[in-house]
Amino acid sequence: MVKQLKKAILNIFLLGLMMVLLPAVSYGAGNKIIGVIMAKDVPYYEAIHKEFIRKLTGEGSRAQVIVQRPPADDPMSIANTVRKMSAYGASVIVSYGPQATSIALKEAEGVPVVFAGVSNPGAFARKATGISSRVPAAGIIKNLKSISNFSTLGVVYLGSSADSAAQASEIRGLEGNFGFKYVRLNLRTLKSARVGAVFLTNECATTGCFRAAVSAARRSRIPAAATTTGGESSGILLTIAADPAEQGDGAAMAVAQVLQGRKPASIAVRQPRKIDVIIDLKEANAEGLKVPFDLLTSATKVLH
Repeated sequence: MVKQLKKAILNIFLLGLMMVLLPAVSYGAGNKIIGVIMAKDVPYYEAIHKEFIRKLTGEGSRAQVIVQRPPADDPMSIANTVRKMSAYGASVIVSYGPQATSIALKEAEGVPVVFAGVSNPGAFARKATGISSRVPAAGIIKNLKSISNFSTLGVVYLGSSADSAAQASEIRGLEGNFGFKYVRLNLRTLKSARVGAVFLTNECATTGCFRAAVSAARRSRIPAAATTTGGESSGILLTIAADPAEQGDGAAMAVAQVLQGRKPASIAVRQPRKIDVIIDLKEANAEGLKVPFDLLTSATKVLH
């Protein structure tokens, strides 16, 4: 009884705090509340969210959308945001990226969770639903190798994300097929690494790791690849990513089903059908690399 009373008091406190401090961005009105959590300053998540809102609006949704952008490198801040949304009465929590999704599932206390921008949705099987952003590693390696023909690939993986661990493991499993050596890197080892190319896992590409990793790669004239858009004009030579507009659209459709009463476990995770291939030709030229003509012609976007 005492434990239940303490929990009730905590929820009331969090609710009041949220009413006072939560700088919400709202769209529409209605008796349903959609809480959206995405890491601050991540262009890929912003692009996903733009389409998410467009789809909701187009479908005539009158649910109130509350958007929060906690710092990507602060799990405690993300957890506090989830608890506030839960206390505020969110009908569903939408999380962009594996970190926010993992924390939401731990802290939401029964509130349904819908995700986007997650490349390894199997980690959340039957607990949440949404749309996968997985891009086959073989396509990344094949295209990056056609540009730089590296013999050693550094994979920047910080070790705190199951999503990125799965990416790193998949790439490592391709060593024999594509004739390269896998080297796991972090920000410290990247600065002195002797590798022919680097791949930024989603964990690095969507946190403060990104700028430092790209800067280190550029100083050493090492081509970099990633599977989230937004960094293609900041030093990423090759981006192969699930289309953010499709991600937002898929998340919106899943949310609509949840608001109609469906349980996340009963909603199949959608698979990406549209993959963007973006090449920074300026970066390639600066590094003295030539991009094959067939790759250029098949790219979704080429930066000159």
